[in-house]
Amino acid sequence: MKFTGQVLPTAKLVQYRIDLKRVINSRLVMGIGDGTMLVDGREIYTAKDLRVGLFTSTDGF
Repeated sequence: MKFTGQVLPTAKLVQYRIDLKRVINSRLVMGIGDGTMLVDGREIYTAKDLRVGLFTSTDGF
């Protein structure tokens, strides 16, 4: 994880981007990817190899 800035109240636009590199289809469907967070077009956070469960419904939560 890399931090190069912060989100201030003056920020106009905050964007989150996930670049999925792999999807594993087993009992649990899992996505693996790299993520970035941008504030007003400037990248301030990056993370590599994030893992997240992928679901078609949230009824079970």
